[in-house]
Amino acid sequence: RERLKTIRARLDPTAGPSRPAGSPPPTKAPPQPATPARPPAKTVPEAPVQGGGPAAAVKLPHNRYYSAPRAKTASGPALVSRVRHWTTRHYTRVVIHLDRPADFEHHLLPGRSAKFHRLYIDVHGARTTPRVAPRVKIDHGLLRQVRVAQFDRRTVRVVLDLKRLRRFQVFALEGPFRIVVDFSSRQAKRPVPGPDVGPDPARPRVPPGRARVKPRQWSLARQLGLKIRRVVIDAGHGGKDPGAIHGRVREKRIVLHLARLLKRQIERRLGLQVVLTRRRDRYLALEARTAKANAWAGDIFISLHVNSHPSRSIRGIETYFLNLTTDQEAMRVAARENATSTRKMSDLRMILQDLMLNSKINESNRLARFIQKGMVGHLRRRYRQVRNLGVKQAPFFVLMGAEMPAVLVEIGFISSPVERRRLINSAYLGRLALGVALGIGAYVRHINGQSPAGRRVDRHRPRWRR
Repeated sequence: RERLKTIRARLDPTAGPSRPAGSPPPTKAPPQPATPARPPAKTVPEAPVQGGGPAAAVKLPHNRYYSAPRAKTASGPALVSRVRHWTTRHYTRVVIHLDRPADFEHHLLPGRSAKFHRLYIDVHGARTTPRVAPRVKIDHGLLRQVRVAQFDRRTVRVVLDLKRLRRFQVFALEGPFRIVVDFSSRQAKRPVPGPDVGPDPARPRVPPGRARVKPRQWSLARQLGLKIRRVVIDAGHGGKDPGAIHGRVREKRIVLHLARLLKRQIERRLGLQVVLTRRRDRYLALEARTAKANAWAGDIFISLHVNSHPSRSIRGIETYFLNLTTDQEAMRVAARENATSTRKMSDLRMILQDLMLNSKINESNRLARFIQKGMVGHLRRRYRQVRNLGVKQAPFFVLMGAEMPAVLVEIGFISSPVERRRLINSAYLGRLALGVALGIGAYVRHINGQSPAGRRVDRHRPRWRR
């Protein structure tokens, strides 16, 4: 009998060590206070590598469970209304649309070889709708097919069959609620510290709050010798989403005009390839903008916006990068651009913290400082009352999941009479575009190891304008 107990203990990894015969029974531990129930994370086996080798295996990422904030008036299951995807050779994004927030968890399972995996997402308290196809065959890039089915009465399972996989991330967005899955086959490069660089060049991290920490002189991109070749410019809002409004002035028209001028300046002065997320007045979802930037393998992502405030006296230019913040004004701006509320954004704090680990915070901080300095410095040579609101950080949905340094530029306040007159002036937008291009040029020279100081554009005495 004792031998059978020993054998069972060896076969069961969760069982404790066997107790020898005649030994006193172990004392029971005092009862612990009850904790809220949570679905247990399933253990995922390791995928063996084909081609021989003893105990060669690929470690898979940990499983995650996300608890969504609940609305007090919500009743009944959440409905999965749509599943969209963007796929290229090295990047794929899948978006699952729901009509309300719901809990979900994801698990990665190995396939027949190390290259073939399956990622399935269980959405709890949800049901499918007839408009969702049970199977979508893609067979392009990283994704083979997407399968959607009602796993049980209260769970919808979405299975993603992959061709190959190197890294992925899953997160949620609000307004409306949607689950975003990003896959990438690109290898994340690691820098080798040199004599002038500390042991961890990614430190210090920018703390939550205002962006007062200046990144180190030796950036990660500069250590790796990366080159800037393609810039993706995103004109905010568009189509049915007009953005900030004052009378007949629309934010979507201003930023689209500025994006075209900025494209012309970058191509002419810097010789870089420029791609616009939208070329006309059309609606584009927030997750689609970053997906396009990743699919085009952009090296820089810039999102252009116009700010607004209840007070007419508030004005200024500011540049944001993706990070958590405790600044109420930055949270207000992010909530307006995200088309959600500050309360819902605070509820997503935990999932944002997981996402920050994979984002290029320090490079985005450095890019934001160059662009802010270029805009303000160039505008002040011609215009008075150009207020510099500095570089800030906030959790903008449009910057989430970007695989390159990404910033969001607020070019002014449409609620301010002074800046509103300037924003509808093509000459002012032209100089603003030139300032952004000068900032990007300084960042490119910094990456290439050159002096960030560029040549002066205005050789004559500046003429002040209101």
